[in-house]
Amino acid sequence: MYKIYYKEIEKVETLPNNVMEYLNEYKNQDRYNQSINAWKLLFEKLNSDFNIKLENCEIKKTSNGKPFIDGIHFNISHSKNLVAIIISDAECGIDIQHIDSKTNHCLMAKKVLSSEEYGSYTKSNDKLDYFIHVLKQKGFYITTDLYTSRKFHPSENFPKGVEAKALFPLNRKAMENWKTFARNWMTHVNPYTGLS
Repeated sequence: MYKIYYKEIEKVETLPNNVMEYLNEYKNQDRYNQSINAWKLLFEKLNSDFNIKLENCEIKKTSNGKPFIDGIHFNISHSKNLVAIIISDAECGIDIQHIDSKTNHCLMAKKVLSSEEYGSYTKSNDKLDYFIHVLKQKGFYITTDLYTSRKFHPSENFPKGVEAKALFPLNRKAMENWKTFARNWMTHVNPYTGLS
């Protein structure tokens, strides 16, 4: 049994002391905010879905460092403005990564793929399609934000330095351009997965 939850980051002030112990190690404010949000989500879901009060539990670690409480395993991940958790009755893991038009998916591929997979990735003509294919094989779920994924090419003659999504509601040409991009992206068939 496992359940996966995710949510966008919000302002969180504090959590029970046994949870705050894990958060005090963060010196970077962004990482701290991501982590406190993930723990808050865990706190809420253990309470609402499993009737477990995290503040009354001893948080232990497995031999490879993953936190758990008696009978319940969980894992936390965060990236940019999103946090995700998995709760299970067995050891588990979850990882989310934010990829957009500014993300260098080549660097991410080097981090995530095995050396053999990365070798195939570098030889591929359609690297993003191949990367998505391998991620799906590894059990990743992939979502996309069609607003932030769209980046104008200089030949399209849109104002320089303006985020594409800022123009969509203001400029008919930009909106039509985005609609074409979205249609092409959503109907494109990945040659490795056979899915659009």
